[in-house]
Amino acid sequence: MNFIKKAAFVLSVITILLVAVMGVIALFSEVQEDNVRHGVVGTYICLLPLVAYCISVVRVRRGSYLAAAVLNGLFFVLAVAMVVIILMDGPSAMKNLLLVLLVLLVPLGFNLLALAGMRRADPRLMPPLGSSDPAGRKNLEGLRGWLIVVGLSVVLTPLLSVVKTYTGYAEMLSSGGWEALTSPDSMAYDPSWAPILIGELVLSGAMTLVWVYIAFLFFSKRRAFPPWFIAIHVLTACVVMIDAVVIRHMLPDAPMLGANVIREIVRPLVGALIWTPYLLMSKRVKATFVR
Repeated sequence: MNFIKKAAFVLSVITILLVAVMGVIALFSEVQEDNVRHGVVGTYICLLPLVAYCISVVRVRRGSYLAAAVLNGLFFVLAVAMVVIILMDGPSAMKNLLLVLLVLLVPLGFNLLALAGMRRADPRLMPPLGSSDPAGRKNLEGLRGWLIVVGLSVVLTPLLSVVKTYTGYAEMLSSGGWEALTSPDSMAYDPSWAPILIGELVLSGAMTLVWVYIAFLFFSKRRAFPPWFIAIHVLTACVVMIDAVVIRHMLPDAPMLGANVIREIVRPLVGALIWTPYLLMSKRVKATFVR
């Protein structure tokens, strides 16, 4: 595992240096277009997990380790989802972005393997909750503190999802949108619309049921709650991206990543970025979710 750790470190450093040099060259080139600047900024942002991993290797601390694990995990999932979207939408249209993502996946994958090995090899990174102080453990146990905010999210998210789904489909039915898309006599008719709309409704219901199960895990203080809570945020972002690809195939002129789609993707990822370190580091979480 030391070999993977060193290889990941070297690969991350090389990638950071190469991207930094190429970014500087692009910024000072004769082509001063906004899309070039935006591309360079986006590429630099993609280096954050690699930088975080290098810091976690040089400075072995629990906080830096968790930051590296969260950033590398989120960026890896997001990069894989983006690659799938580009391949489904046609790689020729975004071949430069596809190349960047494929190159980025290599050090991210090595980093995740190395981080998993570091956790097993060094117990300081994820120390178990000590049992030598039963009184202190008892004081930490319970759905209190920041877990109240987590609980509000667990309760409100499925409720808001049901309201949003009901409002959207009720408006579509009342405005005649359903008939316009699914009726053979309509100019906008396509036989794929009916299964797509029904599939979205079923998927929304399934996600709501998953949230209900997560609420059960939370209030029953199950050990499985933290990983389920983290996973549902990442899964939500992936579902939104897949839905955007499907809609793009049905409506080629519509933008695949509009403002609403980007907001729906970023929201769960930000939630995962905020709550993952807390759920993995908090002593209260370790003392509460033990069943």
